[in-house]
Amino acid sequence: MSRIDQAVQDAGIDLLFPIEVRTAAADDIPLSTAFGRDSGYIAVHRGKGVAYRRYFELVEAIMDDFDGRPHWGKMHFQTAATLAPRYPEWDQFQQVRAKYDPAGVFTNDYTNRVLGPSG
Repeated sequence: MSRIDQAVQDAGIDLLFPIEVRTAAADDIPLSTAFGRDSGYIAVHRGKGVAYRRYFELVEAIMDDFDGRPHWGKMHFQTAATLAPRYPEWDQFQQVRAKYDPAGVFTNDYTNRVLGPSG
């Protein structure tokens, strides 16, 4: 039984969607989830209106043990502080970001949480 299966069973969470798994080769895109390393992806889902937070936090805590890099367009609870160490090119990205958006025009609550404040 996988760690996720065991944690879900221990937490008494009923799953209605399968857990998706796929792999990808390493790439050279600085903020890619596969930057510099072959990667395995695990995606978990909940139906609309179904409580999700406990399940997502449980799975995310397991992925943290593997320096997991969440999908930028999917729900997660990471912050700039927890993401920065997972991306070797983080500081270079922040320099480019500051250069091209010094006033933080292209920011919002989400980007401020996951990338930090701009400028």
